Amino acid sequence: GYMAPEYAIDGLYSIKSDVFSFGILMMEIICGTKNRALCHANQTLNLIGYAWRLWKEEKALELIDSSIKESCVISEVLRCIHLSLLCVQQYPEDRPTMASVLLMLASEMDLVDPKEPGFFPKRVSIEANSQPHQCEVSTNDDLTITSLDGRTKITKAAGWFLMMLAYMLSSSSLAIELDSLHVSQSFSDGMTLVSQGGKFELGFFSPGNSSHKRYLGIWYKKIPIQTVVWVANRVNPINGSLGTLTINSTGNLLLTENGTETTVWSTSTISQKQAKNPVLKLLDSGNLVLRNEGESNPKAYLWQSFDYPTDTFLPTMKLGRDLRKGLDWRITCWKSPNDPSPGDFSLGLVVRDYPVYYMMNGTQKVYRSGPWNGLYFSGFPDLSFTYVFEDSFVTNKDEISYSYNTKVDSIIGRGVISQTSQSLTSYLWDDNLQNWKVSASTPGDVCDKYDLCGAYAYCSVAESQHLCQCFKGFSPKSPEEWNSNNSSQGCIRDDPLSCNVTSTDVFVKYTGLKVPDTQHTKLHENINLDECRNLCLKNCSCMAYANSDIRGGGSGCAMWFGDLIDIKLFQNGGQDLYIRMPAFESGLQHRHKQKVIIASTIVAFCATLLLCVYVIYRVRRNNIEKSNIEEYVNDTDLPLFDLLTITTATHKFSLNNKIGQGGFGPVYK
Repeated sequence: GYMAPEYAIDGLYSIKSDVFSFGILMMEIICGTKNRALCHANQTLNLIGYAWRLWKEEKALELIDSSIKESCVISEVLRCIHLSLLCVQQYPEDRPTMASVLLMLASEMDLVDPKEPGFFPKRVSIEANSQPHQCEVSTNDDLTITSLDGRTKITKAAGWFLMMLAYMLSSSSLAIELDSLHVSQSFSDGMTLVSQGGKFELGFFSPGNSSHKRYLGIWYKKIPIQTVVWVANRVNPINGSLGTLTINSTGNLLLTENGTETTVWSTSTISQKQAKNPVLKLLDSGNLVLRNEGESNPKAYLWQSFDYPTDTFLPTMKLGRDLRKGLDWRITCWKSPNDPSPGDFSLGLVVRDYPVYYMMNGTQKVYRSGPWNGLYFSGFPDLSFTYVFEDSFVTNKDEISYSYNTKVDSIIGRGVISQTSQSLTSYLWDDNLQNWKVSASTPGDVCDKYDLCGAYAYCSVAESQHLCQCFKGFSPKSPEEWNSNNSSQGCIRDDPLSCNVTSTDVFVKYTGLKVPDTQHTKLHENINLDECRNLCLKNCSCMAYANSDIRGGGSGCAMWFGDLIDIKLFQNGGQDLYIRMPAFESGLQHRHKQKVIIASTIVAFCATLLLCVYVIYRVRRNNIEKSNIEEYVNDTDLPLFDLLTITTATHKFSLNNKIGQGGFGPVYK
């Protein structure tokens, strides 16, 4: 009959029972006879038993009804026989799901070899003079197939019928969605595990055009465009076969390939907790977690997929490093839209005194986020999305991580690193357009390219002639290369630093910058900016300093040693940076000269003013004295002689005319 063995014998029904019935029906269509009425002389097996015998003897072609043998495609019919035998396996776990049957009918993926099917010896003997295709016996299901003599040849319509039937059965099977997986259960291709809120779904899929490769992954359930956010066996796909996921007694997941029982992917729990009745669940965050059933701590996971991200950065997922377990939380792109295996581009944290995230192309740095400054990453000062997302940066003895979350549950967002775009792109789902919209992309412009301008230079998209500019007091190391728009060699100082005991070095403040690479940086979180300056000034290797946290007016100290590279100038936002310079190159000398000039001018003006006052004073005094003399002359009878008269009278003060000398000088006649 059409009933699966587990139901006919034990009364047990599963989603694989329909698969058995479908296999029987497909074999009946191919052979042109009913399962319980195989009309061959001296035959003691039903149709499935007879088909299995011919299959083992490699005589499957004898099963094909003569009325369709001339018009059918033999290879396709043989594939249907093969698939029919897979559907009627004795045990449910050996049968494919209806979704897998549909996939195998519509593709050329390899099929595993069938085991002995679940058939029963025929209970009603058939007389020797019985003719094939003329008997009609009821099945256990009270279903009958009327005489097939003279039936119409199977055409493409029969194939479409099988496809439609498989689709309807697969749809009804998939309606039984699992919300958890236990040790005693298996998870096969065609089944799905759905999160409690119905947001995410775990199952098997084939990306793009690679229908013969099967992967275990997670995607959005309610979004019509299948958007895969995590892949388990991205390195080792199941080729031309179907897979099964199980939980072993030690609390590890095992993904095996049907037929070969080869393990293509597995987990290795590194939790300190011992597995006791582990259960697998998919959370509404998209995190696939394995934990002990009844665990009171909701985050006490034996294993979680968020510890092993693929190419997608989801809300509440962490990027960084788990210092306890030694796990790197980094995302790595797909090799291509049809191949989820790891590509060349990745984004992850480099742990150092002042940690920072890098986007890598293989081993080459292509983008640097800049360090976290308390509000944002130094290289991404755009705060326009703070109304949508909230950021979190954690650094302690257990972890260094960055995560984000949406402020409204209805907002669906994700970040994806792509080999094609060579960037990390942020998407938001648009319900009106029923599509993903790009909200941001990193790198955002040419100045985001790592170390584009070399040492002691900054990049600015506002510069029309040359993106790269040397800081004041620096000149291009190679003017020829610089003028040809090759700025990779950077800039060098015009004059050396004068660091000594009586240091004349100073620090020049620059604003609106992405601070330099932190490869050689020292961090002091408990001192202020003035203390930071003094500390940097005492170390001749310290080239710059800045606040490590810009919140509340600034706090903490970050000091840079060695060349300053990968600096960008923003039109809006950015941080303050204090760069070490010799005093005479810092601009202070110029200001000093200005002060000297101003002071000299003031002194000269004052001197001139005093001279003028003195001259005016002398003129006025002379006028007063002259006036007094005139008054004296007018008041006496003594005559008054001028100098010319006296000189003439004394023959130019000749000694011959000298008659003596007193206390007031000589006396002449």
